[in-house]
Amino acid sequence: MWLFLFIINVEEIDVKKKIIIAGGCFWGVEKAFRLLKGIKETKVGYVNGRGDCPSYQEVCTGLTGYKEAVELKYETEEVDLKIILKAFFSLFMPIRKMVRGMILTIST
Repeated sequence: MWLFLFIINVEEIDVKKKIIIAGGCFWGVEKAFRLLKGIKETKVGYVNGRGDCPSYQEVCTGLTGYKEAVELKYETEEVDLKIILKAFFSLFMPIRKMVRGMILTIST
């Protein structure tokens, strides 16, 4: 079981920030975070792999290195990064066995 933590950069754009997280199936992760007050936008995709524009089937083979991820844009006046991280680690505790692993990327 691997836990990947990538912190790239955090900058405020107006009062919105962006964080990219991965913890298995992106549809479930996206659904969970849409319920969190302050999350304004979500977008699913793949991160940290080899090659361009992989298909879902290619990602599922595990050969591309890509992980399913969710980009969250959030309002800093409504939710702060500590709350998002607490939610992330309560949903995806590192002691649980996960086939696809976890990734957390904070960027602009």
